[in-house]
Amino acid sequence: MRRAQGLKDEPSVGGSTGRVRDQEAANSLFNDNQKGEWYFYNTNLRQKGQADFRTRWGTRPNTDNWRRSAAQANAKVGNNVAGNNPAGAGAAATPDAAAELSFESLYDGIPLTEEKLKLSNDSVMNAMFTLGITFVQELDDCKTGIDTLVALQQRFPEHPQMDQILFNLYYCYQKNGENTRAAAVKKMMNDTYSHSNYTAIVTTGKDPQGKSRQDEATRTYEGIYDMFIEGRFEEALQAKKNADSVYGSNYWTPQLLYIEAVYHIKQREDNTAKQVLTNIINQFTGQPLADKAITMLDVLERRAEIEEELRNLVIVMPEEDSSRVVYDNPPVAAPVTQPIVDTVSRVPVDTIAVAPEKTIEEPKLGKPAPIVKDQPSTRQLRDTANLRTEPGQDVRRPAAAPMEATYHFESTVPHYVVVVLNKVDVIFVREARNAFERFNKNEYYNKTMGAELLDLDADNRLVMISPFNTADEAVAYVERTRPRTASEILPWLKGGKYTFTIISERNLELLKAKKDVETYQKFLEQHVPGKF
Repeated sequence: MRRAQGLKDEPSVGGSTGRVRDQEAANSLFNDNQKGEWYFYNTNLRQKGQADFRTRWGTRPNTDNWRRSAAQANAKVGNNVAGNNPAGAGAAATPDAAAELSFESLYDGIPLTEEKLKLSNDSVMNAMFTLGITFVQELDDCKTGIDTLVALQQRFPEHPQMDQILFNLYYCYQKNGENTRAAAVKKMMNDTYSHSNYTAIVTTGKDPQGKSRQDEATRTYEGIYDMFIEGRFEEALQAKKNADSVYGSNYWTPQLLYIEAVYHIKQREDNTAKQVLTNIINQFTGQPLADKAITMLDVLERRAEIEEELRNLVIVMPEEDSSRVVYDNPPVAAPVTQPIVDTVSRVPVDTIAVAPEKTIEEPKLGKPAPIVKDQPSTRQLRDTANLRTEPGQDVRRPAAAPMEATYHFESTVPHYVVVVLNKVDVIFVREARNAFERFNKNEYYNKTMGAELLDLDADNRLVMISPFNTADEAVAYVERTRPRTASEILPWLKGGKYTFTIISERNLELLKAKKDVETYQKFLEQHVPGKF
């Protein structure tokens, strides 16, 4: 620290050690020259001398009297620091002590007494609070904000502004789709800070102390956002036009502009979409949606070229095996009945008439002829001779196994990671799938991952990401991806419109039948608590 400020090291106790060291340094610099060269012509010695100088004195500008000027500047800085000394930096420090760099002055600044420790803790607590709120409110970095505020909550549980800390945690959990944690924070606020203004906002969605016009504008634009996401485009555009005429364009958010651009692209109104995307790029430079707008604008500029390539795309099918023998008039036997198995539920649902495989006479060489390609069915029929039957039961149709009515959690079987989209129009569902595909290609470039779509019911659509060999692998993916979803993957989709979950193939079939996402989430919470 003394060298950084242009001061000499403190003298050692021995007194003569410093002179011995200086003499050794001089000997090493000038007496090791074996070539008879001048010191400054020897590159190795010159570099060693520069390194030794920096080690002792630090990096110095090439100026005259640098020692004296550095000492004077250090004295001024020391006096200024002492005059503006914060509470937690050591209250006992004086201007003279702050300017002096010694073991005693530094040791005196360590908060070892109860009074100094309290001042230090207050300084740390206030700094963590300011930092966490800044990450959430100003930088929109919920991941870092959550880490900071949770650490603050654990270290200082008696913080006087704990209700505001919990409010910001609730906001970030909602934004990231972590509904279970958001519900836990909301319950804590209702139980402990029931009279807080922040609790009222969380409970009612309104700020009792806020300005009525601002609240009205917020509710109006949130309603417009929901109209867009749910696919009510014409109604949303008209409502947005009316709202902008009342509240002004300052309430335009990048999310609204982005989804409006997606709508115009769907309607093939490319010029309008380009204007909206350009507006996003100009107004929100540096934000994730600006990057997405740049990518979409680039694709939109090449729309005709891309569509032409798709129209001219020729898919070459593999050639048929020329060794197959096909008979024009094969003998046909009487049809038999065979159960048709639903490929989703794996349960026989009905019987239909299926023509048997064609019988082909053996060629003269005595070898069996290959199976012809156009047979009505190559499925194996079940052996019904050994089936147990009840009176009146058709032996040709096995009894359907009943689907289990309860979910089963098996952590060692493969699982999907599922993003549940609630009341989201199909074009935004596809955009969400594409966003996860792009994210997976960038983050998991050494692993092939798929993203499939499944319509569960009228309100819920699923983006199913695979493969994950176990439930633990799926949970690890969610924990890594969920904090980045609101800021990087789906910044245009607000929290509450999507949630994360994991599910096995067996439970997925049951979920398709029950169509009750909330019930499955409660079941999963019992086996993976605190994760979803």
